[in-house]
Amino acid sequence: MKRAVGVVVVLVCMLVGCTEKEPIDISNIGRVEVEQQGEKLTIWSHYGGWEEVIEDFNRQYPNMEVEVKVLPYEEYVSNYIDALVTGEVPDLMIIDSTDWANFNTLSSFENLSIEPYNASAYKKDFDPELWQLGKAFGGEELIGLSFATAPVVTYYRADVMEAYGFPSEPEALGIYMADPEKWLEMCRVFAKDNKYLSQWAGNAVWIAGLAGPCFDENLNFVRITSEFEQALGISQEVHKERLALYADIWMERGRQALRDGDLIMLYLGTWGANELQTLVPEQEGLWRVTRLPFNIYGWNNSTLMSIPKEGKNKEGAWNFIRFYNFEQDSAALGNIPGYLPSRETQESLNHENTFLGGQKDQQLYYEVLSKTQEYRITPLDKKGFEIWENILNLSLDEEYTVDETTKMMQNAIEERLGKEIELLRKELDMITE
Repeated sequence: MKRAVGVVVVLVCMLVGCTEKEPIDISNIGRVEVEQQGEKLTIWSHYGGWEEVIEDFNRQYPNMEVEVKVLPYEEYVSNYIDALVTGEVPDLMIIDSTDWANFNTLSSFENLSIEPYNASAYKKDFDPELWQLGKAFGGEELIGLSFATAPVVTYYRADVMEAYGFPSEPEALGIYMADPEKWLEMCRVFAKDNKYLSQWAGNAVWIAGLAGPCFDENLNFVRITSEFEQALGISQEVHKERLALYADIWMERGRQALRDGDLIMLYLGTWGANELQTLVPEQEGLWRVTRLPFNIYGWNNSTLMSIPKEGKNKEGAWNFIRFYNFEQDSAALGNIPGYLPSRETQESLNHENTFLGGQKDQQLYYEVLSKTQEYRITPLDKKGFEIWENILNLSLDEEYTVDETTKMMQNAIEERLGKEIELLRKELDMITE
């Protein structure tokens, strides 16, 4: 559920008055004391698949009962916030970075960088941007630890590319699509046979926007760049010539196009191969993965772990965070660990993905991530993106020029978010004084 900034501000006021408990002593965190091993650990998440890591965790903590409650993605934010308001919280919350703005202004989470957690000892082993992501907005408290991150990549049907005479090998196609005109020409060729490289006409603009945030650290709107303007021109051509499918894989029509071989290119996070394998298992061996078009390197999301202050088993929660991030092999396929020493293990680097025709996909994911910029999330990001997206769609439908579109976006941001921007800037000034 998407929450407006105004709601978050109200919740901040409600939660500031919550009683803070004295932190429990877990300075000796190498092992949990025997008398404390029987405690129950509750985890809330917006996705499943925790069984294997819990099994590994229980080998070290055999008497720790771990209960995971999986909430529907579209409902988890509201459920989390309701729990934080009432104090009926789990011991550990799993939060997606796309929803982090709902939480990074709240005073409801433990500061993991100080005693008794001392996560700051691991700071040097994280990318600076990923470490910064977990901090409270405008502050230095580490209220979330980014345990996974994902750039956006291009999945494509290699057999179809080859049949039409286009590059089919990942590196060759990535180089070819770096030229926007060549990508656009591919769209035209395939559209003649009702095959598509874009789910929506605005995909090119969306790709360009992945390279950076909506707002910088001073809350300036920074989505309008030369890359954006170039991509807007491409999206205008796609829309004018009807070169997109106008449906996506989250809709039945899009999934049917995928099954029929009419949707032959997708721009997804590195989890995309697993998703495709679920949707079209019969197409195993036909897909490959490469970098994004237009020489863009974009970030999809990160996932964070946070310990609520009102949780009953903070020690167990921290032990789980420490185990998951720093002790076990968290380099799951399709997943890039936030903790740098866990990356690029020989096993993951040499993995050959059968769905992708035996391609060593993890190698490509790491290479793409090395050129990708992660960034901090602000309370205005979702509102800014919605304004940006709505005006983009209006621009495509009404055939506004690039200059007209950029002026409309700037004006809309100032008119609709100007007061909130100024209020947040004042708050930031107060924090830094």
